[in-house]
Amino acid sequence: MKKGLAFALLLAFMLAACEKEEKQFDRSFYVNEDAVCCGVENPIENLSWLHEEHIRAYDEMQASKEKIRRIFLLYRNDTTGEDNIVELVSRYTLVYHYDCNGNSEGGYYNFNDIPDVETQHTGLLSPPAPCQDCDTFFRTHYFVDTLAYYKVQPLN
Repeated sequence: MKKGLAFALLLAFMLAACEKEEKQFDRSFYVNEDAVCCGVENPIENLSWLHEEHIRAYDEMQASKEKIRRIFLLYRNDTTGEDNIVELVSRYTLVYHYDCNGNSEGGYYNFNDIPDVETQHTGLLSPPAPCQDCDTFFRTHYFVDTLAYYKVQPLN
């Protein structure tokens, strides 16, 4: 009986030692409250459809167990001055562009890297390389500002 108990304790300690340590993540987000888009200040809070996307992105960031970046950028049409919101989702390599009412176009985007989100709010961001679905959009629109980003980065 003592041998069985000793074996069980030894086995329990070995299993505990072999369990994978759960990864730790750095979770950060930025919301540009000074942005003006689609005729409203602080569009992340004041455009209802964009606020819903913000809540979804924030919740996804909090729950994620893997690296993700989700970014909302303000682009403006070269000719008409119309605002559009571009969303980049790096985990799935997706690009969507929305009009001010929340109607979207876009899809999978084969980009190799996303510009560093920490520097995007400085205005020093060039548009992503054109994709098949986005080619016309990025030729006729220019980057104005970062509206928000959500980032999950594994700690070493």
